[in-house]
Amino acid sequence: MKEGLDYTFGFAPIKHILLLLGIVSLLGTPFQILMPILQKTSCMEIIYLWISDGSCSFGALFRSTLPRFPKKCNYAWKINPFATAIFGAGLLFRHSPGFSFLSIVLMVVTGFGMMLHTASSNTILQTITD
Repeated sequence: MKEGLDYTFGFAPIKHILLLLGIVSLLGTPFQILMPILQKTSCMEIIYLWISDGSCSFGALFRSTLPRFPKKCNYAWKINPFATAIFGAGLLFRHSPGFSFLSIVLMVVTGFGMMLHTASSNTILQTITD
C-alpha cells in the first residue's frame, strides 16, 4: 500500500491528473444535487429542472457515442484541460434567469465536458501506468 501511494504521489503526471480529477469531482460534479436548491418550487420551474437534467444527460450520452481514445493517445493530454474548461464554462454560463434555450444548450455542453474530462483522465492514467 505504501509503495503504491509513494509511486502515485511521487510521479508528477499521475499526481496532477488525480488532483485535477479530484477537484473537478469535488467542486463541479455536485451541480446536479444543488440544482433543485437554486430553482424555485413552482410547477414551471420543476419542469425546467427536469429538462435541464435531461439535457445534461443527453450531452453525456453524446460523448459516450463518440469513438474511444486509442491506447497510445498523445492528444488526450491536450483534450483534458480543454474538457475541464468546457465543463466549467458550461456550469458558469448556465445560470441565466428564466427558461431559455441557451441554458438548455449549455447543460448539454456541461454534460459533454464532464464525460470528456472523465474519459480523457482515465485514458491518461491507464496509459501512464501500463
